[in-house]
Amino acid sequence: MLPDLPILSSKRICLELALYLEGSGDTVADILQRNQLVSEQLNTLLVNPIFRSELAKQREEIREKGLTFRVKARTMAEELLKTTWDLTQDTSSSAAVRADLIKAVVEWGDLKPRNKDGASPDSGGVRIMINLGGNDQKSIDVTPSPPLVIENS
Repeated sequence: MLPDLPILSSKRICLELALYLEGSGDTVADILQRNQLVSEQLNTLLVNPIFRSELAKQREEIREKGLTFRVKARTMAEELLKTTWDLTQDTSSSAAVRADLIKAVVEWGDLKPRNKDGASPDSGGVRIMINLGGNDQKSIDVTPSPPLVIENS
């Protein structure tokens, strides 16, 4: 069982420990102080199989790719999910801002519906094949116009 830490905090701690273990991060004492942890909480995390698995993945990614912008951006996005949730639930936020945040989360989570070929439904159109006999085939690609979006103002 994870210690009483928000899951996003444990992901950040995981990344910080992976960096430390790969020789490019702060000391364990600095990590504990910055995250307001005591060593017993860290030990509880380190014996958790889920945390250890994530730590192994983070270390491998750091070894193979270095600390890339993508890893930093992913960590930042995970940290900002709580703020994003709060803003989408806040009725005083504008509808446009809330809609943009919802779209961003759908994109980050790769949650757009896909057809059986793995393509997004908005990625193409209709392909019509007409066989006029013989070896000649004619095709027409019909791409639908973008959907009409109406926003409440």
